[in-house]
Amino acid sequence: MNSDVVPHFSIALQYALRLKPGDRARLLETLRQDQAIVLAHSLGLTKREAQIFALLSQGLRNSEIANRLFVSTRTVDHHVSAVLGKLGVPTRAAAIALAATSTTPDRSRTGT
Repeated sequence: MNSDVVPHFSIALQYALRLKPGDRARLLETLRQDQAIVLAHSLGLTKREAQIFALLSQGLRNSEIANRLFVSTRTVDHHVSAVLGKLGVPTRAAAIALAATSTTPDRSRTGT
């Protein structure tokens, strides 16, 4: 971790530990979503694809993502395919694993 970030992280952690359990869970979920979006942008995803990737990384089904974003399931299907292609991963599970580990996939295996 970057040494410039450590003091800020320490303060944020101290604050998070003072939160009620439900509030703490919401904060952690927001941080996970933000992490997925930052990773998505670094991998060249569009804003909408980054949103899809963040929701996908939470384990949501396409119909659930569609409901949250007020679009059709077919539109989400298209975005999920685009996300998987750009990430160079074959499955949703692989995309979720990528979000969880915050590493980039080995693109040499996928030919991208």
